[in-house]
This record gives sequence, C-alpha cells and structure tokens, in this order.
Amino acid sequence: MKRFPNGIEPATVRNTFKKLNTCKERKQVQKLLWDYTDGEQAKLDDGNFVTHLVGDTNRLNLIANEGIKPTRLHVSLAAFLLRA
Repeated sequence: MKRFPNGIEPATVRNTFKKLNTCKERKQVQKLLWDYTDGEQAKLDDGNFVTHLVGDTNRLNLIANEGIKPTRLHVSLAAFLLRA
C-alpha cells in the first residue's frame, strides 16, 4: 500500500493499533482481530481493509491508555479537623 485512503491519516492508523494493543485481552477486540486476520474482513483490498478496521475500532469506543497518567490526591488532615 503506497498511500492511505482518503480521510485516513497515518496518525489515525497508529492510534487504532495502540487502542487494539492496549485492549487486546477484551473479547470484543479479540473477535475484531480474528475477523481481520481469518474472517471475512481479511479478504478486503488494502484500502477498504484499513478504512473498515479504523471504523470498527472506533465503534468499540476503546481508550488508548498511553496518554492517561496516574494522579495523586493530597488531603490535609487539618482541613478535616476544622470542619468538625
């Protein structure tokens, strides 16, 4: 494949792969990956394959955890004591 289909950017495809990799233990993702490796979707030509893969992944509403950072909550005991 020399270029991506219209409306599909390389960053979109990378994000799709990150989402699928992050959530690969989920049954929905495993079924999607099976469809695109051994199922009916595997028979699509390259352009349609990429377009459908991105669309189907978006329909799963997956979140790429790579951008989510852990946070910390700091609460002062004095604030609790003042309220009491």
